[in-house]
Amino acid sequence: MVLDQPALETQLQRQTRDLRELIQINADLNRQDAQRLKDARAVRDTALGKLQREQRQLEGLQATYAQKAADFAHLARQDVVAPLAKDVVATSDRNTQLKVEVDNLAIERKEVINAFSKVQLASTPSNSSGASVSTICAGRSTSPKPHCGIRVS
Repeated sequence: MVLDQPALETQLQRQTRDLRELIQINADLNRQDAQRLKDARAVRDTALGKLQREQRQLEGLQATYAQKAADFAHLARQDVVAPLAKDVVATSDRNTQLKVEVDNLAIERKEVINAFSKVQLASTPSNSSGASVSTICAGRSTSPKPHCGIRVS
């Protein structure tokens, strides 16, 4: 078997050049993944902070309405409630709505965390799906404020 030394050297140089190029591409992809994760963390942290503020506000409102309901119950025991019946029902309804809002915030918090986990998984080297991350904001039916989160596509 005869080996062609110049051809082997040329092939070795080409493979070395290709290897350097692949290493550069890999480094670029790693930088892009790091930036994607950084952006996703920022979106997650912002969304979680917003949800936490909303939860504190709703809990404060819920405490206010719970106190109102207790006050109305006290007035009912004093036989003063007849003129306030509409207010009693409205207060009770609002207190129930606030409980639902607090539960919805807990669900949204989990959705934000799950979306970030998907971004992390999409950024792992074994994933070649080319997933992209975008911020989404959608209005909730019970609140005029928009809800922002992370979308992986």
